[in-house]
Amino acid sequence: MFRGVLCLLAVVAAVLADTPASCMPDSYLGAWRFYLSAGDGDNTRDCSKGAFRTESTLDIELSLPNVAVDLATGVRGNWTAIYNQGFELRIGGRVYFHFADWIQLSDDPLDVFSLCDRSRAPAFFHDLDGTHWGCYSAFHDETASASKRLVCKTQFRL
Repeated sequence: MFRGVLCLLAVVAAVLADTPASCMPDSYLGAWRFYLSAGDGDNTRDCSKGAFRTESTLDIELSLPNVAVDLATGVRGNWTAIYNQGFELRIGGRVYFHFADWIQLSDDPLDVFSLCDRSRAPAFFHDLDGTHWGCYSAFHDETASASKRLVCKTQFRL
């Protein structure tokens, strides 16, 4: 019985640890613009507040199965959806990661709209060797089709 209670608590904790965003991988397809800070920090850099000075931009096209292309240079990389929570991008010698954003609809912490077309702070990047950390925000390109800029109501109930 004690093991059963521990197992149930572990499952509940795991469910509550997820972000409330729920974005399917195809919602990330298309053009994105990344607004980047300077990449001059280390792995203690705090991107959680979301406020930083934009030093450069990066325009990326994401396509299936996991192809990423820098629209300015043609450099190719890859991307991976992280469950239904966000994505990681590897391109041009750097790694980028962000969670999808969401809007809280009520006092219920599980009553949200998922905003799959933008990043939520903290969003960070670093070089492949783990150096030169920076912050970023990313938005689906406004010219992308509406079907790719999904805004979904997600309700979680235990």
